[in-house]
Amino acid sequence: MGRELLFPRLSRILSPIRIVLALGLATFAGTEPGLCADLSISPFVASPGASVPVAVLFENNGPAVSGLQFDVSVDNSALSLAAVVGSAARGSGKSLYVAPLAANRTRFLLWQFSQNPIQSGTIVNLFVNIAPAAIPGTYHIHFETALATDTSGHSVLVSTSDGTLTVQSGYGAPILPQSVLNGASLLPGSVAPGEIITILGSAIGSSPGLDGITFDGLPAPLTYMSSGQVNAVVPFGIAGRTTTTLDVVNASRTSTRISLPVAPSPPASGCNPSPPAGTPPPQTDRTRWRKSRAAARYCGPSASAPRSSSTAS
Repeated sequence: MGRELLFPRLSRILSPIRIVLALGLATFAGTEPGLCADLSISPFVASPGASVPVAVLFENNGPAVSGLQFDVSVDNSALSLAAVVGSAARGSGKSLYVAPLAANRTRFLLWQFSQNPIQSGTIVNLFVNIAPAAIPGTYHIHFETALATDTSGHSVLVSTSDGTLTVQSGYGAPILPQSVLNGASLLPGSVAPGEIITILGSAIGSSPGLDGITFDGLPAPLTYMSSGQVNAVVPFGIAGRTTTTLDVVNASRTSTRISLPVAPSPPASGCNPSPPAGTPPPQTDRTRWRKSRAAARYCGPSASAPRSSSTAS
């Protein structure tokens, strides 16, 4: 059956995200393999409890690649992953779709309704969260499969180079400045009064529990919380400052401190976010969670620009 007949049927029976995955896989089933493209992750070193940003690099050595799918597996007893689209894929107009296939395996699809080629560079920014109880040693971020298509729908061979993580003794920072992202663009950088931010980190929202997030001592309303991610609203009280200190405090009163630059206004929209579907985790104070969500809907007197937000995990 031709693709022009197959896709309308798919659209009637599959959810939107499944349509995207089905279209990508149908495209990857083309013939006439081309020259090789390459996916790689550089080796890195970290400590238990750390959250480390790691780039998935793409290098095009042949025909233009317009769609790319790959699976990554890790030792889920010690590592977990979050991801946002990288600068090379974003600049090529591609969207990132992420689907967990198993506890230790995740599928990534870079695709869009266009034939724009994916440029060489960082296509996915992985945030590798290392469990506080991770045993020092060597861990692999392994590419299970990798498929690509050119702008004509023909398959392109893809080579892969696994990433190697060396976990050393000690205790790493649960979050880094690169892990504090704008809630809409999912890019790191300065923060602004009233901005919705996404913080990715190792067990940041899990037991013994997140007690609060403050900026220069001012509490930030929380709009979403999970094991490796927290969404919050930057307090308006930091307006007029050039830098601010972000404190993440857990129930045992230990704190992670990060210094961040302050911008006069958010660089991207994000006034009234929609966190990922689901209810707050069991350990979350549900009353505080609901109140913080209500508080986040107010964006202050300078909220004339429309805002929106998205997140990936």
